[in-house]
Amino acid sequence: MDETPPCKTHPDAPHGFDRNASHSADRYVCECEGWEPPKEWVGLTDEEREQVRSSVGYNQFMSAGEYAKAVQLTTEAKLKEKNVPQP
Repeated sequence: MDETPPCKTHPDAPHGFDRNASHSADRYVCECEGWEPPKEWVGLTDEEREQVRSSVGYNQFMSAGEYAKAVQLTTEAKLKEKNVPQP
């Protein structure tokens, strides 16, 4: 009985002989076995962008650069929340 899983058909899947894995498994191992296609990037909606801007409190002691940096960091955090798998 052949225990080798079929190769993945995704056009970006890497294919080739994985020497170390093949030696450890004592069978042919293709590079595609552990590969997963990239998750589609999820951006922010207009509403979420507005929520980000309104969540960053601007005050008279804050320079425009400081405000822009605060919005940038908050936006990055929101994008990570939507795109990075949580353990």
